[in-house]
Amino acid sequence: YQLLGGRTGEVNLYASGGLYGENKSTDDLTTELSGYVKAGFECVKMKVGGMEIKEDTKRVRSVRDALGPDIGIILDGVYSYTTEDAVRMFDSVRDFKISAFQSPITLSEGEKMANLVNEHNIPVMGIEAEYRDEILMTLINSGSVSILQIALVACGGLSAGLRLCNKAANYDLPCSLEVSSTAVAELAAFHLAAAHPSVLNVEFHMVHQVMFDQFPFSLDDIQGGLLRLPDKPGLGITLQYDKVEQVI
Repeated sequence: YQLLGGRTGEVNLYASGGLYGENKSTDDLTTELSGYVKAGFECVKMKVGGMEIKEDTKRVRSVRDALGPDIGIILDGVYSYTTEDAVRMFDSVRDFKISAFQSPITLSEGEKMANLVNEHNIPVMGIEAEYRDEILMTLINSGSVSILQIALVACGGLSAGLRLCNKAANYDLPCSLEVSSTAVAELAAFHLAAAHPSVLNVEFHMVHQVMFDQFPFSLDDIQGGLLRLPDKPGLGITLQYDKVEQVI
């Protein structure tokens, strides 16, 4: 992170989970997300869009009640909604202090996405899987997102991510770094976040965790949602190649 600009050495993380599951109750969901808060996170992400709006609203309400008023909640719509239903869904949970609504509609609805932001005051975050530079630049230039989501493994790595963060900074647009794969990808995102002031937070996935046992830190090191990066060269990880072979 020092070579990238060396800002603070600290990273703001959010715990990503809250997936749907067979026979998974609302109590199971609130227990899961409450556990992330107890582990030191101050923002969590959960899925919506897999149930009727009324049922998902109940889930979000239960999570807010369980976590209290000060914990951030990000909703991941996974492109599930029409524009009209995205508005209905967010309006139904607007009073619950939602930090961001990730990917409520598909990218093909680009102009309508900008409408969600500008006409309906919905904090749209996206788009995690996007890799095309011209599309990401369009999202920035058009005001289609309130938070630009960048996946380093998709967009071209650290240099491409740094360039996108610089571009977003010209528009005072905060960025969030998506990670749902390996410890190496997670650490790369951590270092960019520690170097660039436009990065609001980094996703720490609580389900998709490839080689997470090789991190040079533990969950106990996360306090108040913040992680201080270890003072080690490079990304700070020494891979055990026998374990790498197990996942490639």
